Amino acid sequence: MGRIAAAGKSLAGALSLLGLSTAFGTSVWVTFISSYVLANVLPRQQFGVVQSKVYPVYFQAMGLSTGLALLGHLLGRGSNFVSAKSEMLQAFNLVAAIALVVVNGMYIEPLATKAMFERMRIEKEEGRGRGADAGPAAAGAELAEEDAEEKEEEETNSRLSRLNSRVKRLNSYSSWLNILALMALTWHLVHLGHALHAVAS
Repeated sequence: MGRIAAAGKSLAGALSLLGLSTAFGTSVWVTFISSYVLANVLPRQQFGVVQSKVYPVYFQAMGLSTGLALLGHLLGRGSNFVSAKSEMLQAFNLVAAIALVVVNGMYIEPLATKAMFERMRIEKEEGRGRGADAGPAAAGAELAEEDAEEKEEEETNSRLSRLNSRVKRLNSYSSWLNILALMALTWHLVHLGHALHAVAS
């Protein structure tokens, strides 16, 4: 019976470590490396398309791996979970990390992607240009048409400016949530390091 319990704790520890290492490594890579490299290498529209495909997978992977770390943490502690305050804090810490990932993946990221594609659509339409005039028109009609075009251009520029601000704001929120989740994972990593050091000594 003791061997089975020990094997169960070892398996739970392996699950926790696997989930934590996957979540931590993925978060560091996407937050600090991949996003900046792609943003500097790809044109903005291509980067937006890549980001819209990568981020949903990223948040799913983060949620699953952090959940695996939480499951391993709970199973590995057993009855000590309730009595040990530090273990409960770490469980709440991992739950908070999962909550941050869920909010980011289900709310912030879809809003940012929607605004980004709307901006891309407007930019694409503006890039097409307008067709040539069919024939000569009266001076008054030309002035009216020019005024209408200028007004339309101003409205488009204003809309693009609002969309740019919205995309930047949402991306900023997403980055901060990523960093907060990474801080929670780092805290859990430090906790595991202290626990391993205590066992070794």
